[in-house]
Amino acid sequence: MHNKVHYSNLETLRGIAALMVAIAHSYNAIAFGGIDKPWDTPLWATPVEFEALSAGLILMFANGAAGVTIFFILSGVVLGLSLDFDKSRLPSRYGKFLIKRFFRIYPAHVVCLLILCTVLIVFGIVNPGTFEKSSMFYNWFYRTAPDARAIITNLMLKQTYLNSVTWSVKVEMIVALFFPVLHLVSRANNNRAPFVQLIILLLLIGLSIVNPGGGVVLPHVYKFYLGLLIPTYGMALAAFFKYKKLSISTPTIVTLSIVAILVERQLVYGSYPGFGVIQALGAAVLIYVLMQNSGGWLFRLKALKKLGQYSYSFYLWHFPILWLMYYGLHTNLIFHGLIHSHAFALACVICVISIFAAYLFALISYLAIEHRGIIFGRNVATKFWS
Repeated sequence: MHNKVHYSNLETLRGIAALMVAIAHSYNAIAFGGIDKPWDTPLWATPVEFEALSAGLILMFANGAAGVTIFFILSGVVLGLSLDFDKSRLPSRYGKFLIKRFFRIYPAHVVCLLILCTVLIVFGIVNPGTFEKSSMFYNWFYRTAPDARAIITNLMLKQTYLNSVTWSVKVEMIVALFFPVLHLVSRANNNRAPFVQLIILLLLIGLSIVNPGGGVVLPHVYKFYLGLLIPTYGMALAAFFKYKKLSISTPTIVTLSIVAILVERQLVYGSYPGFGVIQALGAAVLIYVLMQNSGGWLFRLKALKKLGQYSYSFYLWHFPILWLMYYGLHTNLIFHGLIHSHAFALACVICVISIFAAYLFALISYLAIEHRGIIFGRNVATKFWS
């Protein structure tokens, strides 16, 4: 029963994280109050006007970067627990893991990207970068029609600009190459293990801050490893605090962890090193609490559980759908006045519609591609390594 409870809670948390990313994208597409980089502007630096403050308040809670951090840590937890059940030798475990991970992630990415590129090419969609009130975030994309080279490099995840969220897919795929080794280290059980595991975590955090080479993967590896450590050390740390008579009520811990998840963006302005260490620690605490508790009414909502189940496909589809919806508004003269005079209200409507549309696409993608890929990968892995 315990496994069912905490897996169910983590599924719901994944749905909440997907919503955080979707809402963040929705309100980052318009330059409210003349802010061209709303994702990079904390609430205290926002102009004092209704639209800008309202959008800033929403973005304070719908922190897309924190949502992705939660995804990565959850991957560490869930993939680590699944590897715990595989008692085969490391080469076999490694091979099966890579095969299953590839077919879990890659097919849905390929189909989504090919459909998106087909739409862009067939309808001749090119962003002139001159739309009124569009933000820098919106104007980064689709400035030219995708050619064969662009499509191939994005399919291979060498580039990730055709669907902006696929940078994190690239991270997931590359981390998968050495994840079983990290799992082996995280599950070591000897006198030196805690010291070695702590040193590795600190080393990975240090590398994320320095990030030699400026790549997209290294800043996030420690989040997967942190997720791996939660089942091993969560209960031990809880027992330690209880022994020291520092017990804190569960609602207080949840509140503090949520504050940690959201506060980092409000403490800094512009680019900064660290890549979410504060929010990652907050997310780790929240995940551990959810693995031990029911989570309350929010985590019993079936809609959020289903969104969590379809969250990967939802994550892939939402940004292209959102961007194309805004493109349709920008290029339609009927909506020019609305964008200028009622931008915030329009953004709210587009946010809701895009989320429902992405959910529908995600449902189809999950049933037709993602779920089939999971089953196919499992069968291939079993046959290949039997």
